[in-house]
Amino acid sequence: MGCQAAQPACSKPVAVHQAIGRAGAELRFLPSYSPDFNPIEMAFSKFKAFFRR
Repeated sequence: MGCQAAQPACSKPVAVHQAIGRAGAELRFLPSYSPDFNPIEMAFSKFKAFFRR
């Protein structure tokens, strides 16, 4: 089964997870991105507010 551009997450996840486990590594998923928890986003918003004046 080939990957299509509209479906980027088709990399056979079961096989990938098994290969990672066999290598002795652990797969950890990151939380979804939130600008509220990213301090640089807070700084950028202050810069943008300053320059809008």
